[in-house]
Amino acid sequence: MKGVYEGVRNLVRFFGVVWRYRDYDYAYSLSVFARALGLLANGLERRGLYQGYRIDVAEIHNCVGSLDRIANDCDCPRDEVVALCDQLYNLERWWD
Repeated sequence: MKGVYEGVRNLVRFFGVVWRYRDYDYAYSLSVFARALGLLANGLERRGLYQGYRIDVAEIHNCVGSLDRIANDCDCPRDEVVALCDQLYNLERWWD
């Protein structure tokens, strides 16, 4: 039953971003990913399960900001895209 509750909760959390999603533009995919990372950061911040979680939360929020800028700015500097890719390379650490 808990799975049903969490599924419905996720539908509510992602409703707006999924409603606006279009499969012909990468910016919408970045918006979905940014929403997921934002929720991850909020969960880490709320639970504080491990030492150093604040650093991870700050990094995630930084990535979300970069994703939003890249998705909404067609002329985003290549350096920012490369920096975001470098940050996302270490993404696995946030789920360990």
